[in-house]
Amino acid sequence: WKPTIVPNMEQLDNNSKNALWYAVKNRDTLLVSSLLERGANPQSLDMLTSIVDYPSYDKQKKTLINLFVEREVSPNSQQLLKTIQLNHEDCFLKLENALNGTTLTVDHYNEFLNEAVIVENKNIAKHCVNKGGDANLLTGYALEKADKDLMIFCLDKGAKADPFANYAIEKNDNDFLTLCVDKYQCDKNKALLTCCNLKKSDYAIDLLEKGADANFPMLEILTTSFSLNVEY
Repeated sequence: WKPTIVPNMEQLDNNSKNALWYAVKNRDTLLVSSLLERGANPQSLDMLTSIVDYPSYDKQKKTLINLFVEREVSPNSQQLLKTIQLNHEDCFLKLENALNGTTLTVDHYNEFLNEAVIVENKNIAKHCVNKGGDANLLTGYALEKADKDLMIFCLDKGAKADPFANYAIEKNDNDFLTLCVDKYQCDKNKALLTCCNLKKSDYAIDLLEKGADANFPMLEILTTSFSLNVEY
């Protein structure tokens, strides 16, 4: 007779790591699956973060994420943010689905949207807008990264046109500025002030012709910073 030895799945080595951690580190999906089936705790040592943080995105990583999600290991918002930073679109969607919308708020989607725009992932950015992310809360750096197609998508979803009009002025994109003014009804007076501040006299004159108020407060910028070169 020999006593039955029950392995301790949570046994830690001198580096405070267990067998599951090393299996995950080595991307050994078969061993990870075997350990989990035999009782290894998928919640231990924040395994999901370890998987998400791995820079590449390959078949093994996707399999590992599925294994943990199937065992109801709940991701957190920082893990989702990391998948966006690494541009792992399907990984983001998988983890988001695992949360079933229980802990994600509009504030989370605002943060996700900003990060998606920075890494130039339009699919995730549009998804976040559809989930309630506010494009008007994008940082200046994110706006620098946004392309016109995404901006128009955000405008069609109800974003205010004023910051996008300012972007068009800064980038000398008259067509987009015209779109912001004529279709999306940006505040022409605020756009006029931006033109004055940036010395965009041609755009300023166009806005005046489109109905911007020449007596709008602070319009002394017109005379103090540059001349409109209007012939009298």
